Amino acid sequence: MHDLLGLIPPDLNEVAKAIAEKNGVQIQPAGAYAANLVGLSVQVPGRIIFLTEGPSRKVKIGNQEIIFKKATKKVMSSAGTREGLLIQALKNLGKDHIDQIARAQISKFLKGSNEKEVRQNMKFAPAWIRSIVFEIMGLVAVFLNFA
Repeated sequence: MHDLLGLIPPDLNEVAKAIAEKNGVQIQPAGAYAANLVGLSVQVPGRIIFLTEGPSRKVKIGNQEIIFKKATKKVMSSAGTREGLLIQALKNLGKDHIDQIARAQISKFLKGSNEKEVRQNMKFAPAWIRSIVFEIMGLVAVFLNFA
């Protein structure tokens, strides 16, 4: 409760983390929420989506909604990593919408990333995402080994 603003809703990300911890599962932001977190979108979605290894479910908090979508072990292999977040953000945008501005933001997001971790976490990403990320990081030779 805030004196001027009234009732302030909780941070949905923290709520999702608490639910995941309570259920002993991993979660990974996905969809428009992932794109927003990476900086590839300025839209703040009213419903946020998390991929999970647990069961699918919806949690409504005020006028906002958290959606947990069951995902495969392969999709969840990079859950909780910067690369996993980037993969979901790029899937949301789609390969035809990665322009120079998006590439600059991806480069900024990956700045300081560990090359070994990037390679490991991109192992199960779609080929078009690996290609973009490895190209931006100057790891074209690495991509050719995956192809």
